[in-house]
Amino acid sequence: MNHSYATYPGVQNVLGASYTLTHGITPSVVSFQITPQQQDIAAVGPVVFYHGNLTLTILDCKADQASMVRGTDGTLVAFTAADRRWRWKFGEIYGTYNQLDSDGKVIPDTEKTPQQLAQLLLDAMGESADVSQIPNNARPPVEWVGANPAEELADLLESFGMVVVLGITGAVSLLPQGVGAALPVNEYLIEQEISSNPPEMPAQIRVLGAPVRYQARLLLEPVGYETGGQLKHIDDLAYKPAGGWEKQSMFFPGVVGDEERKLAVRDIFRLYRIADTQGKTPRTVVVTPDGVSVEKLRQILPLERGLVLTGIDQNGVRRRKPEAVYGVYYLGNTSQEFPRNSTQSDNYQYKGRFDVDYDRGLVRFDDQVVAYNADTKLFQAPAVLYLECSFLVRHRTEGSAFRYFWQIPTLAPSGYGVDVVRHEELVWEKYESYPPPGNAAVWVDKIARSELDPVADYYARGRLASYVSANGASGKYVGLQAINPDGAIQQVTWEIGGGGCYTSASRLYEPNPYVPPYKERRVMDMQRAQRRAVRNQGKPRP
Repeated sequence: MNHSYATYPGVQNVLGASYTLTHGITPSVVSFQITPQQQDIAAVGPVVFYHGNLTLTILDCKADQASMVRGTDGTLVAFTAADRRWRWKFGEIYGTYNQLDSDGKVIPDTEKTPQQLAQLLLDAMGESADVSQIPNNARPPVEWVGANPAEELADLLESFGMVVVLGITGAVSLLPQGVGAALPVNEYLIEQEISSNPPEMPAQIRVLGAPVRYQARLLLEPVGYETGGQLKHIDDLAYKPAGGWEKQSMFFPGVVGDEERKLAVRDIFRLYRIADTQGKTPRTVVVTPDGVSVEKLRQILPLERGLVLTGIDQNGVRRRKPEAVYGVYYLGNTSQEFPRNSTQSDNYQYKGRFDVDYDRGLVRFDDQVVAYNADTKLFQAPAVLYLECSFLVRHRTEGSAFRYFWQIPTLAPSGYGVDVVRHEELVWEKYESYPPPGNAAVWVDKIARSELDPVADYYARGRLASYVSANGASGKYVGLQAINPDGAIQQVTWEIGGGGCYTSASRLYEPNPYVPPYKERRVMDMQRAQRRAVRNQGKPRP
């Protein structure tokens, strides 16, 4: 029978040892049973398993913890050492990549492919690996500020259904989950098990992007404040003059009461609000190109700042265009025509100063904005105005904004519900384009779905790949077997003790009851990152 034993620098007498090598960035642990000793154990060193002429060397292990156990076999010491991934707990990386400009396009100076991002992270970890299997079409935005490179690498790969794998030689691989070699069948195989542990699977996988942003021209109605602070249509104000607003001068002498007259001068024909079904003349706010009818103003409040469309500012920087007002309003007396209103083909955009109250959907003009009524020959009539603005649309009962999404079926026989994958960088924006007068406005996609959908599909397929549904298998072998973990072989255990030397391996299956499954270890990785963010007063990851 071959003599089997294990060593670690400073350990004098090893009675038994085992090492279960698993996926991920969390270090696996070598567990020893040793006899009590006085000699110090090395803080860092190699663990070596011996079986006859064969060896398995686990480099750069870190002494972790030890405890003394008294039992029928006497006093023993349980000692553990973490494999070299213990170093991955530390490190930092800085960088801001794949940032979007105001048009929703990646800023060229910040663009990095997923493979380039992975290489940056590996470099920061002091590791090397082949990154060629990472899907390279997406451009995930990242902002690394003193971030842990290993945790960021695990997050990046998880988006594509991939995993970090440490091999038996200490080499690092980045591999698709569920894809890899079969377990060897040879003369050393003494036990074999086929397992079936199908994952709980959703019926659909939905990639959820950012809220859809719309740009349109929304009708305004004239409003003013009561003395008690209520905002109302000007025809519903308690201090409306008996003869109506049209016969008043710009200082409203017909308004009774000094306070009321001050409010009238401040607000009447200067303050307009986006009209909805609860206004004086009920009307739909907007109908989106997706067929959603917005009936109440609160469904689009607060308004977004700036339009969907962009332009070059005075500093040469591309930014979102500011809000604009269009409509039919009194232009003044001209030599060509006396008096005169604007038209759709002439001076349709209002050139005066105004401010937008984004929270309440109000527009306050510096000057009174009125229209001339050719029939009555009166000037103090409300102008017909539209605010060109951008906004999100919220569900009328749930209150959540409608978002871009891409969905694929899992085709799982017992699939149930939806697994949602969030990617806020997937932004879908739409705006109304206005052809010559007399033609209806048409909706235009600023970024076509044909650009967004393939990227979202990458993420959806990556999540689908994480649901490994094939039957698992495990085998137990005599001696030290050179079985390398890959995307499918998830656990390999080498053990040496009084009963001999054995190697156990599992494919699409994690049977070791003392080692948490990969998904549980990923949860622990994320919790560790959150605790660090809180400790450093940073923003926890979602």
